[in-house]
Amino acid sequence: KDGNFSQEKPSKNHGDNEGSKPLIQSELSQDIEIYDIDEMLEKAGGFGRMQLLMLIAVTICYQGVGFYIYSLSFLELVPKLMCRVPGTDTFEKCADKSDICQDGKLIDRNNWYVDYNDGESFHNWMTDRELYCDSSLLIGLFGSVYFLGFAICGILLKQADKYGRKKILIFGLFVQIGC
Repeated sequence: KDGNFSQEKPSKNHGDNEGSKPLIQSELSQDIEIYDIDEMLEKAGGFGRMQLLMLIAVTICYQGVGFYIYSLSFLELVPKLMCRVPGTDTFEKCADKSDICQDGKLIDRNNWYVDYNDGESFHNWMTDRELYCDSSLLIGLFGSVYFLGFAICGILLKQADKYGRKKILIFGLFVQIGC
């Protein structure tokens, strides 16, 4: 036989108890018990005070992370820009960033503005750091660096076995504070 469990066939319940678990007979003649989630939790010791405290701690720790990840689309959103129509005092939607940028620098603010009345214009990284003339690649790096941190963290966590968890944790905290 090839050792695969691809042709598992339900067999009769084994045992004399009426409430015994259903078993599956595999090709390797091993009996596999089937449990639902409640039964598995009960077999693991139940959901007690420690599990509740850990759930609360993990939720609090990752609450900020989830906010950051889901808000990236808003932080990098280019707001609606309104440009002055040449020779008039009226404004219309800018066609692209070349209407407000010249040689990589912003032109006079009297000739354009951010339309905050538009539903898709927010005070975000684009407006605070005036990234209107920067490349979209550079703007995308703001969000990507965060995920690069996750990758580096995975490498550092492996070093905890070698140098100790406390040293790696303190190093990570200083890096987080520095960023």
